[in-house]
Amino acid sequence: MSQTTPDHFKASPSSSPPAPKMLSVPGGTLPQKPQLLIVDDDPEHVELTAEALERDGYRIDTATSGGEGLKKIDCGDYDLIITDLKLGDMSGLEILKGAKLRHHDSEVVVVTGFG
Repeated sequence: MSQTTPDHFKASPSSSPPAPKMLSVPGGTLPQKPQLLIVDDDPEHVELTAEALERDGYRIDTATSGGEGLKKIDCGDYDLIITDLKLGDMSGLEILKGAKLRHHDSEVVVVTGFG
């Protein structure tokens, strides 16, 4: 039995990583670390994840509910959104759908602690 990969999971042959955003500084520009949004209804997990990523220089924004996350997505320009699959008020898949409708270029990672 042969399986084929659906088109929406295939990489486009012309796709290449986006150029890094640049930060203007006196005397020129520097690459700017990506802006990330972390959405999780566990405040402790949000804090630990944010702290770890901030130590690596990433610019972090957080939300502790799906509704708050969607509001921030409406107002922000995120390179990457990391969301829990099981949120108290909605599914992380709703965050994924909302993010892709608003910002086609944003990447979304859905994580879960459930098996």
